[in-house]
Amino acid sequence: MRLKRFERILKFFADSEGDYTCNRTELMVQLREEIIDARVYMREGRLYVDEGDQVLSAEQWIPKRVARLPLLARHIISYVKPPPHFVNPSVHLLDRPSSQPLDQPIRKQNAVKCLTETLNKGKEIPDATSVMYLTSAAGEGKTSLIEYLAVQQARRYASGQSDWLLVPIPLGGRTFLRFDDVVVSSLVNRLRFQMLYYDAFLELVRLGFLVPAFDGFEEMIIESSSGEAISALGRFVQSLQSNGSILVSARHSYFKYPSFGSQARLFDSIGSDKNVDFIRFSLDLWSRDIFLRYAEKRGVGEPTKLYNSVSKRLKKDHPVLTRAVLATRLVDTALDSETLQEFLERLGNTPHDYFHEFVGGIVEREAYSKWLDKTGESSGAILTPEEHHHLLASLALEMWLSSTDCLRLDVVSILIEFYLEDNDISSKYRRDIEERIKDHALLKAGIQPKSLMFSHQEFQEFYFGLALEELLRKFDPDDVRMALDRSSLPESSVSEFIRKFSREDRSHRVLINHLQELADRETIDSFVRENCGLIAITLADDDTSGGFEIKNMMFPANTLRAKTLTNVTIADSYFRATNLNQSKLTKCVFINCEFERIEIDGSERICKSTINSECKLHGLVRYHGQDQSEYFAPDEILRTLLQSGFSVEEPPSDPQLRDNRPIRPSPNLRVLESFLRCFLRSTVVNENTIRTKLRKSAPRFRDHVLPSLIENQVLKEIKPKANNRPLQYRLAVTMTAIDTALRNAHGEFSNFVREFQ
Repeated sequence: MRLKRFERILKFFADSEGDYTCNRTELMVQLREEIIDARVYMREGRLYVDEGDQVLSAEQWIPKRVARLPLLARHIISYVKPPPHFVNPSVHLLDRPSSQPLDQPIRKQNAVKCLTETLNKGKEIPDATSVMYLTSAAGEGKTSLIEYLAVQQARRYASGQSDWLLVPIPLGGRTFLRFDDVVVSSLVNRLRFQMLYYDAFLELVRLGFLVPAFDGFEEMIIESSSGEAISALGRFVQSLQSNGSILVSARHSYFKYPSFGSQARLFDSIGSDKNVDFIRFSLDLWSRDIFLRYAEKRGVGEPTKLYNSVSKRLKKDHPVLTRAVLATRLVDTALDSETLQEFLERLGNTPHDYFHEFVGGIVEREAYSKWLDKTGESSGAILTPEEHHHLLASLALEMWLSSTDCLRLDVVSILIEFYLEDNDISSKYRRDIEERIKDHALLKAGIQPKSLMFSHQEFQEFYFGLALEELLRKFDPDDVRMALDRSSLPESSVSEFIRKFSREDRSHRVLINHLQELADRETIDSFVRENCGLIAITLADDDTSGGFEIKNMMFPANTLRAKTLTNVTIADSYFRATNLNQSKLTKCVFINCEFERIEIDGSERICKSTINSECKLHGLVRYHGQDQSEYFAPDEILRTLLQSGFSVEEPPSDPQLRDNRPIRPSPNLRVLESFLRCFLRSTVVNENTIRTKLRKSAPRFRDHVLPSLIENQVLKEIKPKANNRPLQYRLAVTMTAIDTALRNAHGEFSNFVREFQ
């Protein structure tokens, strides 16, 4: 490290510029209440700091003496609490393109080892930021893995076996955020570490001493209603200036989406001049071996017998055996052997409502085994299971309205008081409930001091679904609008609302009309219109009688996926990108609607519905097995829709539009699209990666596509410093410009190039 860089780094840790002085031999700096007076000198090309009692290289002195990372390691060990019976799952790794050019993940048996080795390797790659996605569905162990890995890495750091720390930073699914606020809040409130300013934190990430693990990008996927979170992530990556690594926990990785337009927000906010590699770890579901290891750790007497009895009743791939959050609760129940068989019968008799029955079984066990009134002659339950559900739903609703995952205990106390009063329950139980709720099977201590949260996000979303059902059943417009205006509704909450709403035989038509009135009052794009649209389309899917009319609404991503709609009219509405996989749209009519993108399977004709001529369709993706074609021209989109079973209100006169042959882009454009997808996993791609990625199409790319891209300054060639290194390429235009050119190409490479001439 050179002296100038050393001085620049120190600025980020000092309170002000006047708090430090440094020349070629002397250093004086004030860090918080401490004044450090030291001698600095160069020896054998390295900078050293001599404080008299110890001499350290600058690379050692900054993290240990200035940043106090050994103290942060102790705080991580003390305050981060991974599950006490953690078991190591397997994972599928899709490494950086230079190591793994093809989009074919490799299975790794040991997830902890795989993540640790990849993070270590990221430190060794100069001049590139590594963005590593840890993906899985909810409840499959992402948070547990991050927290376990953070503590293990902190222990290695404390013992001198490693020189970097993994810092878990929970985001709680927030759509709008400032990373500086989130990072500082996590360091101070969760880890009780007050030694770092945000700029100093960033510098430590650039230097490779810290790896932030952002946990909870659930609402931050590319297709979400807001691009703010994606832009915030892009700006954060850009601020790392092609250095360091970050870990992002989410249900999807950004490069999973088929449209280049979907990637543009993140790619363009990073900037094509920064070197960034994207890596994905996809957590696997629990196998039989992992379940048995977990059950054995928990002290189950005969783990194999437990697994066999459950798999025989529910099948081996049932979520109760394969999803971490449910499997751990199953073992809780198994340890109370008297109730296990009854518990399994409940789940097996209601396969479609297994999650509701699963939670119901936990609550019943809580109500009749733990929450007992021991003040009188008989030890009856303080609250019935149904009252437990209502109380937990009130907590979930307050969390939703407050945009938080944690509630302070004094707020919980007030909610309990209101609940007892509203439900005419004796206040003599208030003290008991306040004490027992802290140890509820579905709750745990919050990240903030003296707070409470659900033990898993899915339980919180489940109970918010119950609260949502009660809100919509009563339907006070002001109360409903306040709830729907907070954020995009979780799909699992809407599913739970529908389940309960349908069981009670409510009128779908009346509620859709109420939602229509609410949406009509909104004059701008809002969460209210989007959430009204999601609920309305889900109600229409649940009611096979049909005949519904929905208008002036917005629909979130994939609203029409796996929907069965009959005789439904949707007018003057906006659809975000939606997949029609497993959908059956019969006698539906879309009038003056706008679609961001429609994705269809080219092998099926499942949509016997009508689109009127006033509808706008900005893009269409058609899948052909493993291949896909993307269309932007109106005539190409229309022809493909006709092939998929749609009809048009005003039949086209052009006989070519009735041609049943699939539209295929020109060979050069197909090669171009395959090449461009390399940049969804790295901002810089070398010629060896391109050759492996394109395989047989590589000569066509080299001879016919590459020269035009360079000539028209779409692509920039980077010559390596060493003669034996391959050529590298980076985009010289924005991803938004790429997307626009593809839209205007009409299947021809020459049209694409013309956009940049």
